[in-house]
Amino acid sequence: HPGLKSPISVITSKGTETWALGPNGIWLLKNGNWEEQQYKIARSVRGATADGNGGLWVATDAGLYQCSGGQTKLLQDELISAYAKTVAFAPGSEIWTGVMGGVSVMKDGTFIKTLTPEQGVPSIFVNCIQQSTDSVMWVGTEVGIVRFAPDGSHSLRFSKRWLTNNKVNDIAFDKNGSAWIATENGVSLIKRNTMDLTEKQKYFYNELMTKHIREPWICGNLRLTVPGDTSTWENSDDDNDGEYTGGYLAMESFRYAATKDPDAQEKARKAFHFLRYLQEVTGTDN
Repeated sequence: HPGLKSPISVITSKGTETWALGPNGIWLLKNGNWEEQQYKIARSVRGATADGNGGLWVATDAGLYQCSGGQTKLLQDELISAYAKTVAFAPGSEIWTGVMGGVSVMKDGTFIKTLTPEQGVPSIFVNCIQQSTDSVMWVGTEVGIVRFAPDGSHSLRFSKRWLTNNKVNDIAFDKNGSAWIATENGVSLIKRNTMDLTEKQKYFYNELMTKHIREPWICGNLRLTVPGDTSTWENSDDDNDGEYTGGYLAMESFRYAATKDPDAQEKARKAFHFLRYLQEVTGTDN
C-alpha cells in the first residue's frame, strides 16, 4: 500500500484507529492514507495493541514500548524478561505482556504481578494473549492455552481434545464468543455452548449409552482409530471394565431411587448380572 515500507510485521486496530508496524517504522491510517509516526523503537516488532486514544503498546525483542503523544517509553527491568512477544489489554485497565518466561501484568503504570508456570502458564514460551468476549484472558503458548478468569481461577486447553497442535500461534474471537485458534498444524475452533443441567445430563447420558455400553451390558472406555477424531471411536477390552461397570451400576441405582424410572431399574439389573458373571467365571470364592 502506498505510504508503507515493507515488510509489515503487525497490524492492530481499536475504535477508529488502525496501525501498521514493521522494522522500518510505524504508520497510522488517517483518512484513507498511511501517515508515518515518529516513534523510535527496536526493529524487532513482535506484537502490538492500540489503546484507542492515540496510544500504542509494542512488544519487541528489546522490551515493551509505550508510544503516546509523540513520546516513547521503554519498559525492560519490570518485565520477567526483555524478550516480549505479545501485549494485550485485560479487564480493569490491566496490560498483559507475554515474554520469555511468562506474563508480566501492569496497571496504572506499575507492574503488579507475574504469571509463570507456578501460576498455571503451561510454558515459558508465550506466543499470544487475547481477551475474550466474557473478559477471560487466553494465553497461547508452545504447550497449549491457559485461560485466566476474572475471579483468579485458570484452566488449561491442551492436547488433541482441544487443539490440532499444542503450539498456539494466535487467537481470535468471533461475535458469538467462539475461539479460533491458529496452531502449528492448522486451526482449532472452541465453541461456547450454553445448556442447563437437564440438557447436560441428556447429552452425556446419550454419549454413555451410544458409545460406552456394550453387551452383555459392560461399561468400558474407548479408543480412537484416528487420534483426536472422536467420530472414529471403537470399544476396547480393559481390565478395569468391572470397576467402570460398578460405577455405572451405582449411577443407575441412584437414578432409579430418585425417579422410579423402570428403565433405570432394568439397566441397573443388567449391570449387576454382568458383575456377578465376572465373579463367577473366574472361579474365585464368594
